[in-house]
Amino acid sequence: ESISRPPHVYALAEAAFRGAVFNRQSQAIVVSGESGSGKTESSRHMLGYVLWRSQRSLSERAARQAAPRDGAQFGAQLGANGGGKTGGKSVGGSGEGGLLPLMTQCNLLLEMLGNAGTVSNRNSSRFGRLLSLRVDGGGVLSGAALQAFLLEKSRVAARG
Repeated sequence: ESISRPPHVYALAEAAFRGAVFNRQSQAIVVSGESGSGKTESSRHMLGYVLWRSQRSLSERAARQAAPRDGAQFGAQLGANGGGKTGGKSVGGSGEGGLLPLMTQCNLLLEMLGNAGTVSNRNSSRFGRLLSLRVDGGGVLSGAALQAFLLEKSRVAARG
C-alpha cells in the first residue's frame, strides 16, 4: 500500500535520520521537481524535522546524564559539559543561538539574493543547495555546512 502513495517528507527525514544514527551510514535526500512544485517547502520541513529529532536526542541525553547519583557528582557533571552547550552556543538546539535559527537565516538570505519570478512561481530559486549535516552516534546534530550553486546565470543582473 505504501508503494502506491508518494513519500511523505517527515517519513523521508526520519528514514535518513535513522540511517545516519543507527546504521552510521551517510544519507542523501534529493529534492527535485518542476518550478512551483514545493521543493523549497519540502526541504524546509525535512530540515525542521531533523533538527527537532536532534533536539529530542539532546534532551534525552541530558535527562540520562542528569539522573542524580549523588548531589556532588551531578553538580560537577553539569559544570563540566555546560548543560549541553559548547562555547556558549547550543549544539543541537533550536533555541536562540542554536543551529535552527542560524540555518533559517542563511536560507532566507539565499532566497532574498537568488530568487526570481517565473510564470508558474513568483519566488523561484535560481540556485541549488547542498546541505550537509553531521550527526553524532547519539542523534545530536554536531555541525552543518551549506553550499549554494548558481543554476541560471542568465537571470543574474550585470553591472553596467
